[in-house]
Amino acid sequence: RGAEALLRTGLHPAVSAPVSAVEDVFPLLASPDRFVRYAGRNLLRQINPNQWKEAALKLDSYPQAPEALMAYLQGITSPDIWDITRFVNRELELMRLNPLDSELLDLVRVIQRTILESHGITDFRADSSIAGIFQEKRDPDAPRGGGGRFGGDQVFAYEEIGALLLERFPTVDKNLSREIARTMGALNTPGAVGAIAAELGNPGNDREQQIFYADVLSFMDTGWDSVSVERMVDWIEKVYEEKWKGGASFSGAIGNIGDDFVAHLPDEHREDATSRIEAAKPAVVASQGGGGFRGPTNISDEEIEESLIFNPNILQADAAAGVWAYEKALCSTCHTFGPIGIEFGPDLTTINQRFSRTDLVRSITRQSEVVSDLWQVTQITQTDGQIIAGTVYSENAQRVVIQIPGGGQVTVPTSQIESRTVSEVSSMPEGLLHMLGGSERRDLLKLLEEGPGSIPDSALTRING
Repeated sequence: RGAEALLRTGLHPAVSAPVSAVEDVFPLLASPDRFVRYAGRNLLRQINPNQWKEAALKLDSYPQAPEALMAYLQGITSPDIWDITRFVNRELELMRLNPLDSELLDLVRVIQRTILESHGITDFRADSSIAGIFQEKRDPDAPRGGGGRFGGDQVFAYEEIGALLLERFPTVDKNLSREIARTMGALNTPGAVGAIAAELGNPGNDREQQIFYADVLSFMDTGWDSVSVERMVDWIEKVYEEKWKGGASFSGAIGNIGDDFVAHLPDEHREDATSRIEAAKPAVVASQGGGGFRGPTNISDEEIEESLIFNPNILQADAAAGVWAYEKALCSTCHTFGPIGIEFGPDLTTINQRFSRTDLVRSITRQSEVVSDLWQVTQITQTDGQIIAGTVYSENAQRVVIQIPGGGQVTVPTSQIESRTVSEVSSMPEGLLHMLGGSERRDLLKLLEEGPGSIPDSALTRING
């Protein structure tokens, strides 16, 4: 209650806190009560991290250590690469301590958050997390020598973290097994594909667990061999043959898993896998074309947000492929993005400089939550009954110029306006991300985060004719 009360006072990292982060708040992070830990972590985020970060990096007990690391990652807008390097190595040090399964889940979630904050950089050298040690950045394409755990003279922290997680997979804890699989998928851990694919046929895994593993595998583009491919194809055939049922989005989800899976396969496996999956599909699904079920599904916006904001496999997306998704989701009909798109709504060219990943995703899934005055939709009813809706481009005493979706403009004389109202609902249609598959959503977000410089010349040639 004390931590919650302090938060309600408006405590902020820029002001002096009336408590000691280390002496007063750290003990809350060690509580067996997760609600106490949560309150302590929220309070810690509102205290200047320079006062407690070094102490947090020295913690080695559970649940205190991962709670403190998570508080730091959540509390700063954008940690720099040197902070991330130290965090990755601290996580490796904690993994080497061989935590219990009951302790490991919190650490794995911190590792996932760090992967997201590292913006796709994975070649951090395994070293000490002690402040002041220079972490040399290494060319990932450079040849390795003849030592080290992974066959080279350099050991990389994420490689060893992935290997240590693989040694623990699967566990008796269903949720821990899921998060380990998710993390290994994001890191493309060698051997992970085979280990996860083997779990598809484990009778101890219920259908929900199997679907989760299949979804993780569908995003992995390295490590596929004949055995793993066979296990994945067998599982998809089994789903169709046994006529698994689910909610309204179930068939679409299975179709997306199959489509994403074959798209990531090596060439030598893709044709056979594709033909077998297409042959196994029920007629009602197969009739929708070779790409499987595509189009609006009833997956919730909350599920989409979770997959794009918190799932570390977002970093494996292809920004160049995001151009197709940008067009498929109809973004190009209303938004300019560098050299592509039509000007109707806000220009998205520099959106990566103005929006965090969370804000960017939620601006798409919750488009009417915050509508700028500049982009409010005005609906004009004319004296002849015709209704025109769009944003006001310009107006004077004689006329109003309305910008309509698609880039056109309509001029309405003020003498012909019977009524005029401003809508509180965004002109952006709902459910645009529902038109995309899992990989396509990831690619679209990656494109927006990287900016127009990632648009390939081939896409520009196609778009511009």
